[in-house]
Amino acid sequence: MSPRRQSTEICFRFFGLAVRIRSSVPEFTEKVTQVFFPFLASGSTGRSLASYRVTGKNSTKLSRGGKVVYESERLHYVLEYLESDLLSLLIEHLTGHLLVHAGAVARADNVLLLPGRSGSGKTTLVAGLVRNGFTHVTDEMAVFDAEESRLHPFPKALNMKTGSLELFQPFVNGIRLMDPDGTSEKDRIHHVLVPPEKVQSPAESLRVNRVIFPRFEANGEDCLKPMTRAQAIAEIARASFNHYRLQDGIVECLENLVRPAECYSLVYSRLERALEILEKLCDPVRDRSAT
Repeated sequence: MSPRRQSTEICFRFFGLAVRIRSSVPEFTEKVTQVFFPFLASGSTGRSLASYRVTGKNSTKLSRGGKVVYESERLHYVLEYLESDLLSLLIEHLTGHLLVHAGAVARADNVLLLPGRSGSGKTTLVAGLVRNGFTHVTDEMAVFDAEESRLHPFPKALNMKTGSLELFQPFVNGIRLMDPDGTSEKDRIHHVLVPPEKVQSPAESLRVNRVIFPRFEANGEDCLKPMTRAQAIAEIARASFNHYRLQDGIVECLENLVRPAECYSLVYSRLERALEILEKLCDPVRDRSAT
């Protein structure tokens, strides 16, 4: 009889909500720690959101609340499922916050919010801006407190599809693939790790001063256009995960969010040109009219 595999428990804290993961699969423990390292907690303080258990040898099982919710022979699929399940739980239980499908980066006094649907290119832009010196705030979910509309960082590892990786090979300035040998699957989601010094602390809160709605078009013309704040409010509401729960407070929250911000739409086909346009927005001494 083979010896029983020892379990390790790790705890993360997301906006006051505690998540425990007990794993007897060392490789999974290492990977999930890398993905969510900014949220590691020394204890399970805070209201409990979920308890997971990861077991298995040839096939890995993920359980929540004592029930198996997913099983796969591929460890990265199990990690992707846990990440998706955790995001759904946060959307369901994180009250008093507006949650928006968006990326965000920061540099000095500039905080750029990039709301958009899947496929709009926001994660690619976040990765490029982090590569060029911005700090990573989030690439998937922007968390705003409903009262002050300040942005609370959610800087887990970046999620990029195989096709987008070609734009960043070789990875530079510290960002790197968590699994560099697993790039052949066309639709696989890859975790791209950002070094700690380029990660915005989840303990901070930020005031957004640029809202840019990106849209990638393969043959489109790189173009930045101003938007009215009313248009921006409507688009952010469409991109939010939970605006219906804020009810009467949603309008005030969105107004407070965009009031201090410049708002734009960005259509792009060339990553480097798009990055140049966005960096120029953050440089007050350059003439923005050329964009």
